[in-house]
Amino acid sequence: MRAQRSERRSRVGVTGFRSLLLSVALLAILPSLAFTQGYSYEESKDPLILKAKAVIGAARAGGAGVDGAVEALRPDLVEIETGLGVELGPQVDAAQRSRDSRRLARAVAEVVYHQLRNHLEHLRKTDLSPPPMARRRLQTAQHYYTEILSFTVRREDSVHGTQHHANVLVAFRTMQDALGSEGLFGFGSRDPEPQSFALGAEAVLRSLRASFPDFKTPRPNEFGADPASPPPPPPNDGER
Repeated sequence: MRAQRSERRSRVGVTGFRSLLLSVALLAILPSLAFTQGYSYEESKDPLILKAKAVIGAARAGGAGVDGAVEALRPDLVEIETGLGVELGPQVDAAQRSRDSRRLARAVAEVVYHQLRNHLEHLRKTDLSPPPMARRRLQTAQHYYTEILSFTVRREDSVHGTQHHANVLVAFRTMQDALGSEGLFGFGSRDPEPQSFALGAEAVLRSLRASFPDFKTPRPNEFGADPASPPPPPPNDGER
């Protein structure tokens, strides 16, 4: 009887230990799974994405709501000029006056492209910290690509036989891995790898430059300014 109890306790102990190991493993992979599957329903309501789609939708519907939709993008234009030194106001204004849906869609895509750059640049300047915010900011950048920019990239790939869309997805995975992991109580933790992140960011921007050659690129190094300069103000992403 005593032997049976001892055996039962031993089984419970082994089962508990296995459960602990499984829990640790799940905690380690959940961030990657969440990143792979993308945004939740709430996160899909990203303010910039909603504003961009509102402009495009208004233009395609005849232009009645274009002015109000474009005005909602003005704070993003200020952030881009402040953070990256890129002035997009004149071309957005020209597209707005034209009421041409294609010109407006292109202008909006450039706003999204530079806000993606703004997020990557901020991550580089802050050395990928703090980790939770870095992960969220990178997810936002990928969301910009998936929701707005990827359609043109895939179309260009089909026309020219290139692989820029696939390259962008691989580069985002590289950046995700470069963020490191906090682990659980120090178990399974990995330090961020800023150099690996920079390589991934350069790969993303290289493919986007090839797909959008008319977009403004004011700096020789597309991924940043002088490393000694202070971090740019983060994009005003509110509750994203």
